[in-house]
This record gives sequence, C-alpha cells and structure tokens, in this order.
Amino acid sequence: MPLALVDPKKIERHPLVSPPDDSVVYPDLLRLLRHSEWLPAVRVKVEDGVLQLVGGAHFLRVARDLARPAIRASITQPVPANIECIPGFQSWVSDELLAEEARQVWGDDWHVFGLSKPLDTTALSQLRCQFDDFLDTSIGVRTQAWCYDEGSRCLEIMFRVPLGDHLWIGRYLDFVRSAFADVGGLTSFQGRRFDK
Repeated sequence: MPLALVDPKKIERHPLVSPPDDSVVYPDLLRLLRHSEWLPAVRVKVEDGVLQLVGGAHFLRVARDLARPAIRASITQPVPANIECIPGFQSWVSDELLAEEARQVWGDDWHVFGLSKPLDTTALSQLRCQFDDFLDTSIGVRTQAWCYDEGSRCLEIMFRVPLGDHLWIGRYLDFVRSAFADVGGLTSFQGRRFDK
C-alpha cells in the first residue's frame, strides 16, 4: 500500500474501525512518540471523498495531541485517481525517502518505562549502571540521555540501536524485567502494558 502524508485533523473515524487496543498505556505512548520525527503510520481509506481511519487510532490521537501537521498513512486500495484533491491529503512519501530510511544502520531510540513506584536516587543510580553495562556488552553503546522527574512514575532513556539487527532485543527484554524487578517493577514499556 502506498504511503502518504495526511493532515491528522482531516481524518474521520470509519464506523467499522476496531476499538483501540486496550493494552496501550496512552500517557506513556504519548511520552514515547513525542521524541519521534515520524509517528507510526495509520491506515486510512477514502470513502465518499473523505479520509477515514481504519487502523492506528492511538497514533492518530498522538498526532492530534502533539499538534503534528502531518502523519504518514497507508491508504487502502483502491486509491482514487483524484487522491490529490481529497481534503487532508498532502503528498506521497517518496520511494527515495523510504529507501534512505531503510539504509540507516543506527538510530537514536527512546525507551519509556512506566514504573510501579517512584525511584529513589539509589535505584536510579543502580539502573544507570546496569543499563550502561548491559548495553556496552550487548551492542557496544552507552545511554545518551535520561529523563526522570523526581517522584514520577515514568523513566525515559535514549541510546543508539542497530536498526537492522534485532537479535539483541530478546536479551534486552530479559534484562529489563530483571533490572526493574530489583527496583519495584514496571507497569508499562514503550506505551504498552508490561507483562512480567
């Protein structure tokens, strides 16, 4: 399906769209995606000259809440010949841009953790050491940014990740479970409920 840039304010909810995924923890998803240049694409169809949402309701809500002027959208077939005239359609995402994005080897990636309880300074320091040790031995990087407001129940960490290599992710999730179990546990990870 072709990818387009569309105005989030011009997308209407299709009457048959599934209800939003209840495993999403919306405030944490919003925290995560505010760091992203591009949000995950929504799925839309054109019906009666209107862009109608058929998938990705949470991402559309994030785009609106962050006042993003555009969101990527996968447009279901058939794409009308007059798509450029449909209110909200801005442009097609070029194949060159998608190919350039696919060629990127490393990227800065934010990780947002919903905490079962606020962290004290000892727990935060312990986590910093554990993360740097794990990341250094697993993928050869260190954390680049930490965002934690004292007393909050959300921790944000940014580090570089190998975009084409996902072999480290299983070990990473095991590490996350273990590291956070030592400081009280998690309620969410990357905007979704976290299974223990």
